[in-house]
Amino acid sequence: MKYFVIPLGAFVLAAAAITAFWFWQGRPVDIVAVPDGRFNCLSYVPTTPDNHPLVGPDYKVPDGLIENDLKALTTLTKCIRTYSSYGVQGEVLPVAAKLGIKVLLGVWIGENEKRNQIEIDAALKVANQYPDAVRAIVVGNEVMLRREMSGERLAGIIRSVKARTSLPVAYADIYEFWRRNPVIAEAADRLLVHVLPYWEDPTPVSIDDVQGLVRKVIDMMRATFPDKVVEIGEIGWPSAGRTRGYAVPGRVNQARFMREFTAQAGALGIHYNLIEAIDQPWKRAPEGTAGGYWGVLDANRLPKFSLTGPVREWPAWQAGAIFSVCLAGVFIGFVL
Repeated sequence: MKYFVIPLGAFVLAAAAITAFWFWQGRPVDIVAVPDGRFNCLSYVPTTPDNHPLVGPDYKVPDGLIENDLKALTTLTKCIRTYSSYGVQGEVLPVAAKLGIKVLLGVWIGENEKRNQIEIDAALKVANQYPDAVRAIVVGNEVMLRREMSGERLAGIIRSVKARTSLPVAYADIYEFWRRNPVIAEAADRLLVHVLPYWEDPTPVSIDDVQGLVRKVIDMMRATFPDKVVEIGEIGWPSAGRTRGYAVPGRVNQARFMREFTAQAGALGIHYNLIEAIDQPWKRAPEGTAGGYWGVLDANRLPKFSLTGPVREWPAWQAGAIFSVCLAGVFIGFVL
């Protein structure tokens, strides 16, 4: 009998510690609710694990995927932002118009002038067919951040698009590149600023301090461009990935960031677009692990958290505890 006392005691202690750990991970965390139960806008790119922009501009997705995705998103928002109007991404606006969803219609701009013209022509064609569904045409996304052309050249492209449409024309980038390129602000009707505290350099701030950083960026944009309409083109927080400085990804932190920000957006008087609607696993290649986990819905189109009520880091913590306790029992039995 005495030969079982030590292993049994070790197992009990290990089981208690493991259960306490998982209980803490699964504890409910109270967070402020999303006002009116909806987000202003969500970034959306139609993809599957094997079909996405890295495959090439002519990638395909299954029939019905876009409509099914947008129907699911109507419970979360009445606006989406796209990043291209070519190929399968150009099919989003007609479906959105049918479902009563407004679109920040993306035009992908890069170094290739011929490719840019194809994008512009495709965007204007579909925008002219569904003008009532277009909130604005977004000509370029972080082109300056990627250093793919000069501000003067991009401003010229924006002006050329404005000459061909009566719809509002916008550009999107982080504050620093707006500040450096006022010529772009002069050309655009709306200035979309990206506020992504997780990627803040040189030192990302913690989830406790992040809302102050958001307000600071908005204040700087408005002070720099007082006569322009400023909106948030991207804002969000990843639910998984590596820790950067004080910025810790996680389900609770993602829910907290999004719900606390949306609760103050009304007081700030600013329209915003969250990045993003659905997790994009393909982004792990260009952006690292966190790149695949910015969605409100996971890659299976399931919600990560509700828009009201408490949130748990590990909703299925009991299963994790049971598995870990069993594994510990096997290990202790093998060693002792």
